[in-house]
Amino acid sequence: RSHQPPECHVKQPTVAAADEDQEHNHMRSRRYFGLLSVVFALELLQSPWTIAAAAQIDTQHSSMAEPSHESRTTEVVPQHQRRNMVGGYTDADISEERVVDAAQFAVSALAQKQLEEEDEEEGGERTYTFNAIRADEVNLVVLEAQKQVVAGMNYRLTIGVTDRASGECLGGFKCIVYDRFGDLSLSIWGKEVECGEVGLAIARLKDEEGDEEG
Repeated sequence: RSHQPPECHVKQPTVAAADEDQEHNHMRSRRYFGLLSVVFALELLQSPWTIAAAAQIDTQHSSMAEPSHESRTTEVVPQHQRRNMVGGYTDADISEERVVDAAQFAVSALAQKQLEEEDEEEGGERTYTFNAIRADEVNLVVLEAQKQVVAGMNYRLTIGVTDRASGECLGGFKCIVYDRFGDLSLSIWGKEVECGEVGLAIARLKDEEGDEEG
């Protein structure tokens, strides 16, 4: 008599149980991704790029706001006043004591410079074509003067040089003299001025003096 093995009955999951397991897995996935989204959002809010972007938006919003009463009523500085503000050159009186002192210093400095140039080898470059070596034998005429407030004062000058004995024009030059509270130095040697220009400038100054006296 043969013996057959007992039959094993495996319980097959029902369709309802499978659906329930699938829904449970979906819920777990949604919770996981939801938690991940929260963590990512918190990290993003704390990042330096987000903070900088927020600050920029706030700045743009502030700049678009209604201007204050002070900004709407700011006075416009006239052009002629802007030219006289600190830092720019302004016209100076050619008879002003400090202007004349600066011009005299420039002529003396030129005489010294030309004397040094004569001691150099022939063919060397000369500052100007005219000769003002004997500064005690020439007269100077300040043709134009401007000043600039710095740590002290810059004087931008146009100077004519004439022979003291004959009154003949020797030449002219432009320069900038730096006055550091009484300590003078020559900052820039400018271009040479021809005697024709010097004569015209002197004639103009005489006419202006005559108009003032009249």
